Amino acid sequence: MVNKNTLICKNRIITHDNLNNIFKMIDEKCKELDKMYQDESSKNSVINYNYQEWTYKKLYKKLVCNIDFDDDTGIKFEKISNFIEIFNQRINDIKYVHLSLYLSYEYKKFDMTYKSVTSYFYIDIKPDLIKCNFEIDDEEVVVKEFYNYIESIFLNAPENYDNIIKKYKTISLLSDLAINFIPAFIISIILLLNENIRSIAPNTYVFYPMCCIVILIVINSFISLSGVKRLYDKIIPKKSAGFSNGNRIYKYDMKKLADTCCVLIGSNVNNLEYRGKIKQRYNFLKKLFLLDLLVLVILSIIVIFI
Repeated sequence: MVNKNTLICKNRIITHDNLNNIFKMIDEKCKELDKMYQDESSKNSVINYNYQEWTYKKLYKKLVCNIDFDDDTGIKFEKISNFIEIFNQRINDIKYVHLSLYLSYEYKKFDMTYKSVTSYFYIDIKPDLIKCNFEIDDEEVVVKEFYNYIESIFLNAPENYDNIIKKYKTISLLSDLAINFIPAFIISIILLLNENIRSIAPNTYVFYPMCCIVILIVINSFISLSGVKRLYDKIIPKKSAGFSNGNRIYKYDMKKLADTCCVLIGSNVNNLEYRGKIKQRYNFLKKLFLLDLLVLVILSIIVIFI
């Protein structure tokens, strides 16, 4: 009996190494099957049919690998070793990968009779998709190994919709405030050094911080100096949110991140690197923000005595 199973990767980050490990496992298993079949064929060619011993008799396999690139070109391979080489060389340009394996053979049962089994599977890979379809005979073991291995990779991969994504509003806001405090400090001091402004400004502890915070809010509403938003733009997909003044506007599509996966090929090849930069920058700017608050208190006291 043939069982049909589908594996669809959702809310996971699948790395270049994950994919290479899958491809290499398939390559090594195929080479192992070929070698075993060739060795047994040579051995059994000089043995009477009734005494022949086969692990995989009448072995037949067909492996096909296709890669499509961003420039609308593509390559078809029948040797997975050649496929892996090009895959690694042009990882940045890959738009779509398809790999399929058809496998049939006869194996010896306990009653010394042979049973024919057939299995088939394919993998479709895009920057936001990995889908695997399997048709596995109950008594087939090779393709079952592939299924179990790929499933374990999906289960153990890091989340796509992780804390870096979940907290993007907090991270973006705090990072921008930490940087934008600096010009707000400078502009506030310049304004308060003006005699006309000082003549009407109350000489209290709260005036300078209030002035600084108002300027900070104005700056923050127009400009993002931290660079964190630009990094988020590279890793979060967008969807249309209607029109404004005749122009289409977009917003982050958080649901798509949770419902799909992130495969580090093509447009997503640097996704983990960008997440690392966001985390590193946020950890630094979080400390800077605390320092900004301390500076704000100190300057508020100093301004009174100017």
